[in-house]
Amino acid sequence: MVTAGCGKSISLEGTVTVDGEPVKKGLIVFSPDVASDNDGPSASGQIEDGRFRLAKGQTPTPGTNIATVNDLENNVGYRVKVEIPEGGGADVAVEIDSSTQIE
Repeated sequence: MVTAGCGKSISLEGTVTVDGEPVKKGLIVFSPDVASDNDGPSASGQIEDGRFRLAKGQTPTPGTNIATVNDLENNVGYRVKVEIPEGGGADVAVEIDSSTQIE
């Protein structure tokens, strides 16, 4: 598991899929998973054609985060744990199983 310092911000981009299919339009929120001793800022961004991009200063703390995804095209939401790498980067895959749908 990646452990992070409090309050570090990074740049981050990647993909969002549900059952292997890209989320066409939506919102993603990354919140530190306090149950995994991760603490720091939350961050959010838009999903377009299965991709998101968060600029430096608008990104989550590295380590274990809870990604909340709102699929605006299908009007459903999901939550899944995601590991955010130290230093950020590209191609972070948020892969969601439709059974994790929230109401």
